[in-house]
Parts: sequence; C-alpha cells; structure tokens
Amino acid sequence: MQSIYDDLTNNVYGNPHSRNPSSLLASDIIEQVRSRILRHFNTNLENHSVIFTAGATDALKLLAESFYWKVPVNKEKCYSSCFYYLEENHTSVVGIREKAANSGAQIICVSENDLMVSNENTHFKMCDSSGNGTRESCIVEEHSDCCCHNLFAFPAMCNFSGTKYPLEWVNQTQQGLLFRSSCSSCHWFVVLDASAFVTTSPLDLASCTADFVPVSFYKMFGFPTGLGALIVKNSSSCMLRKCYYGGGTVQATISSERFHVLRKNLADK
Repeated sequence: MQSIYDDLTNNVYGNPHSRNPSSLLASDIIEQVRSRILRHFNTNLENHSVIFTAGATDALKLLAESFYWKVPVNKEKCYSSCFYYLEENHTSVVGIREKAANSGAQIICVSENDLMVSNENTHFKMCDSSGNGTRESCIVEEHSDCCCHNLFAFPAMCNFSGTKYPLEWVNQTQQGLLFRSSCSSCHWFVVLDASAFVTTSPLDLASCTADFVPVSFYKMFGFPTGLGALIVKNSSSCMLRKCYYGGGTVQATISSERFHVLRKNLADK
C-alpha cells in the first residue's frame, strides 16, 4: 500500500492512447505489467494477450458478448454453435448461456460424472434456449456439413467446494475427444475459469492450452479491488468480435461515414 501511494504521489499517469509524456509513461507501465502477468503464467506476449477488466465477472461478460456465436443458416442443417458448461460453475460463467442462447447457440449443461463416462450413449441435458425448461439431446447425433464454433466452460477449481477439475479436459475438448458428438469440422474452444484456482495454485499456460482464462487480481492480492483480466490465446483471438469501439481502441474513424479501423491489440487502452 505504501509503495502504491509513493508511486501515485511521484508520477502522473495519463490516458494510454495519447502521446503526451504522462500518457506514454502509462502505456509503458501497462505493457510492463502485461508482460509480468504473462511471465507469472509461464507465457509471453507472442502467445497470449492480457485484456484488463473490472474483475473476473467482467472478463466473462466480455467473452460472452464478443464470442463468435454461429447461428443456423437453415432448419435442415446444423450450423449452430454450442455452449457446454460444467454444472459446478461460478454464477458468472453460467451467465454466458443467456448471451449464447440469445445469439442462437445451443445450451448444454454437463456434470463431472458425465465427463468421466466415455461412451457413445452418453446423454447430456440440453437447456431450451427459449427458457421454457429442458429436454434430452443425444450428443452422438452426427450433423453433416457442420462448421460450428463451440465453447466449453469449466472452473480449474470450484468456488464452492474447492474441487480441482482435470486440466486435461482443455486439450481433450480442443481435440474433439471430450464431446464425441461433434463432427470433424466443428471447432472447440475452452474458457477456463481460473479466478479461484490461481489464488493458491500456479497455472502454467505453456502446458494448459485454454483459449480464454478469466482471473481476478482482487482474489489473488486483496487490493486493488475492481481489477481483473481476460487472458486470451492469440491463436484464438479471431473468435472475439468487437462491435463497440471508443477511445484508444480505434486507430481511425470517420463520423460521417461508417468507417473505422480498430487497433490490432485486443486490449482496450
């Protein structure tokens, strides 16, 4: 606390996207912190990006709103994205399903026992996207000509029970092994809720290939509050589609025409 007080007393930090001395100082500090965060998780800026948020919940909200949910193009063929989530998830993770459902994605809730049983007859509970109850759906149904962007969400450690779930699920999902119902053209992505896990355990993103990792620095350090991040694997960043821009997130824009050029960096400045 004393170190933070001394820093703010002796330095003036401006808006990072500006070019004045105080803003350049802020930009430099932010990039240093990003690099330090990634070193903590055994990765680097070449492989991952750090998007600062107001906390883990805000990081999950950003992911839900930005993820490229693909909707069916007709009733005969399935092109719809699927959102699978573990039953033992934080409320903020479960909240993704509302945005996914409103975007036309199918919603499937799975339990730990479901994932431990590896056979072709496994059935998962599919939530009705209209919010009118549930129905059973066989996950082994093959869909021809299917090209979907599917997302699976689970916590590295349960906030309630403290149970740590297998990180191997990440790679198994990405390879299409955990959910055998998908055809070969489906693309699987994983959001690993690490906000509880990283408070007491190291997370190695060099070996854990999760596409999206929300964290809360408040849970790690206790101060400052209202600060978290969404760590994004750069190779999966194409799945995040930003609609709104402002401030330092845009490189150029014309108010009289629908023209703008976003910065390549995912993070808001």
